[in-house]
Amino acid sequence: AVSLVNGAKNQKRLDIESVALDNGKVYEMLSRGESLGIFQLESPWVRDFLKEMQPNRFEDIVAAVALCRPGPMEQIPEYIRARFGQSHYVHPSLEPVLRETYGIMVYQEQIMKAANQVAGLSLSEADILRRAVGKKDRKLLVKMEDRFIEGAVKNGVSRKEAREVWNLILKFANYGFCKNHAAPYALVAYWTGYLKAEYPAQFMAALLSSVKGTQGKVGVYLDEVKRLGIEVKGPSINHSMVEFSVEGRSIRFGLGGIKNVGDSLAGQIVNDRNLSGEFDSIEALASRLGTGITKRALESLVQSGALDDIGTRFHNLGLLDSALSQRGRQPQQQISLFGA
Repeated sequence: AVSLVNGAKNQKRLDIESVALDNGKVYEMLSRGESLGIFQLESPWVRDFLKEMQPNRFEDIVAAVALCRPGPMEQIPEYIRARFGQSHYVHPSLEPVLRETYGIMVYQEQIMKAANQVAGLSLSEADILRRAVGKKDRKLLVKMEDRFIEGAVKNGVSRKEAREVWNLILKFANYGFCKNHAAPYALVAYWTGYLKAEYPAQFMAALLSSVKGTQGKVGVYLDEVKRLGIEVKGPSINHSMVEFSVEGRSIRFGLGGIKNVGDSLAGQIVNDRNLSGEFDSIEALASRLGTGITKRALESLVQSGALDDIGTRFHNLGLLDSALSQRGRQPQQQISLFGA
């Protein structure tokens, strides 16, 4: 998508890694659940969650990435209630640790930091605790529980509150997702969201190219293109590229997406067109491509409408066998170097 943006005439070069993370159009789009095609955020249930969540900052996307997966997703109702209600902290020392997620333990790093802040566990001990919970190592958990409670009491936390924090850690440690993984995923999600919000034609063209061999996905994304109000032009032997491309504010169907054609033949067509000019007949197409084009491929080009510029489909289908017999011959009015 970035290449399509930067390839457009009179277009200021886009450096996607330098875009600000506070683009309002991106967050408004996500809050409407219009994240189809956006990395990590396009599943229907994730789109529903985004509409509930109403993200308005980058940290919200990080949280969404961490929560929207098996296990952590069980925390979503509680997270939504906390986000739009009142955050609750079992102990005041947890507030700086859990403020960004409204008192809910979302990240593994928060679990470790909570153990460090409340009970004075070293980060290496806190990591052992995290792994012990994940593996349900009862023997180690009993040992760690005593260490945690005594450490918390030593830090001035009542034994009752220490027990509540311990139970909170046990509850969420199984579901916590690593923030160091969620943040990079969220950054790519934001970048793809930025491209969709600011350069929808280029983004959708690139997205369609990425799934052109999967008819179901192509259909879903074409529906999204139409919803965005972007015109889709059919394939054309004289205008299409191998991939989906952008023409003004429209998307042109790529030749490589036509059944029985594929990228290799599409590339030959585009290269020949660039070298020798546009095709003016089905015979010229077959002649110039030679044995590189099969009957099935030529028939698919006709039936897809790619040759509509040089004759009706009925007319071109009638010339199919005649055109195939021209493969390898010099087209009329073209001078052969050896013939000359």
